[in-house]
Amino acid sequence: MEIGDKLRSARLQLHLTQKDVANKIGLSHNSVSDWENNKTQPNVDYLGDLCNILAISPDELLGINSLNPQDELMELRQQLRQRPEIKKLFSLSKKATKEDIEFVTQMLERMVKDSNNE
Repeated sequence: MEIGDKLRSARLQLHLTQKDVANKIGLSHNSVSDWENNKTQPNVDYLGDLCNILAISPDELLGINSLNPQDELMELRQQLRQRPEIKKLFSLSKKATKEDIEFVTQMLERMVKDSNNE
């Protein structure tokens, strides 16, 4: 489903007209019509207001699949299996204090910054 179709569906569920939505954003109803007919897409400056008005999340509107926590954990595990150096880092950090981890994090950040400046 395209963005325009999602906008139309959300608007109709709330029993709003294109003019209602346009007035709340401060645009002409022609803009909303063009979005819904997939002639143009809303400017990023209007996305927040549009999502609030239509009670739809930006991820849902843009078709971004956000992972639920369980899927996210599975994804992280998959990444660990593919990168043994990360697995080793986690293993070593089990006995580290918060201060140790902060210190190592700062060192790594500096190393990355230095390598980017070369």
